[in-house]
Amino acid sequence: MKGKKFILLFGIILYIIYGRIIHSLMIGEQRTYQNIEDQIVIITGASTGIGMEAAREFAKLQATVIFACRDKESTENIINELIQSTKNNKLYFIQLDLEQTNSIISFVEQFKKQFKYLNILINNAGIADFDIEYVSGIEKIVKVNQIGWVLLTHQLIDYFNERGRIINIVSHMYTWIQEKVDILKAFKGDLNYRYAISQYFKVSSSLYLQQLLKEQNKDIKVLLVAPGAVNTEIYEKSLKNQFILRSLAMVMKFIMAPFFLSPNEASQTYLYAALRTYDQIRDEELYNFNKVGKLNQDMIQFNQGQEIYETSLKLGFKDIELPKIKKIKLNYKQFGNNQKSSWPECFGKTVQQAILIIKKDGPNLLIQVLPEGSIVTMDYRRDRVRIFHNSQGIVIQVPSIG
Repeated sequence: MKGKKFILLFGIILYIIYGRIIHSLMIGEQRTYQNIEDQIVIITGASTGIGMEAAREFAKLQATVIFACRDKESTENIINELIQSTKNNKLYFIQLDLEQTNSIISFVEQFKKQFKYLNILINNAGIADFDIEYVSGIEKIVKVNQIGWVLLTHQLIDYFNERGRIINIVSHMYTWIQEKVDILKAFKGDLNYRYAISQYFKVSSSLYLQQLLKEQNKDIKVLLVAPGAVNTEIYEKSLKNQFILRSLAMVMKFIMAPFFLSPNEASQTYLYAALRTYDQIRDEELYNFNKVGKLNQDMIQFNQGQEIYETSLKLGFKDIELPKIKKIKLNYKQFGNNQKSSWPECFGKTVQQAILIIKKDGPNLLIQVLPEGSIVTMDYRRDRVRIFHNSQGIVIQVPSIG
């Protein structure tokens, strides 16, 4: 009996030692970075887990950090603690709920009112849920993990400084997808492996966005980070209504603990992707374990990135709430053509601000949030519109949403 106990104990010790060796290899190279006082960083989901630890690390480097989170009270408590510990008072909360398109639009408006530019956007927020739920007719996991980051990023692209970075956090589960996906069925929740599909969508559309930015001569990089096995609560939360599965997950988490990274250890890969020398960044890279790797090439050949990205925009912007219909005096002239087009349909709120949507040749173009009763003259050119509002010209991005 004593011999069996000794063998069992010895086996446990060996397992722990082996786990810690693997763990040390996963941590990767330890680096130090110079302060980045002039950089503005947005981190979605920065109130818990890896996102919070990444925010802590950027705060230590004296960056301006925007916590894009749902819960105001808990996030502000974290911000106050970080201000004390890092001596950095440039930490801000702006509410963001990636389930709701209006919340994303409101976040972008608030950010642009407070700040003049953006350097780094970390699309960290995400969910994994065992139960199927729907938001505005779209399966919730895909709505949050895919449509959310696309809508947010799309509206911020023209706000990036030179050498900007969009850092998208993904799971290695994107490799589970071994064939082309029926995109509309996936958004409706009609397919299995919903979380894996959301990660495949995020990787594919990130690759497309990088190519699109190149074609538009925008000096912005899109980087993918897969943090690996990390000791967070995402899977327990995803099984909140499944007592047996949640219990099994907690047991497995305890058994695998020697191999797991802590949230702070995982956040170092976020920093590496955000602060690595810009000219060293290449296409189709995947950052994990604090180093650079390569994406799985099998999924790249499916070439669904553009369709996924554009479908995400269309489905997302259709979720805008427009309580009332009101005519706004509008003069629309197509760029390069002296003939005026027919009057478009204008939808807006009858309060102090009006959300204006121009309907032209079928597709809807989300233009701008303007004061009620505005007189607007526009020149339409490709995907941009020059708006003259109160005699002041501004240029904005116009995403097709039809």
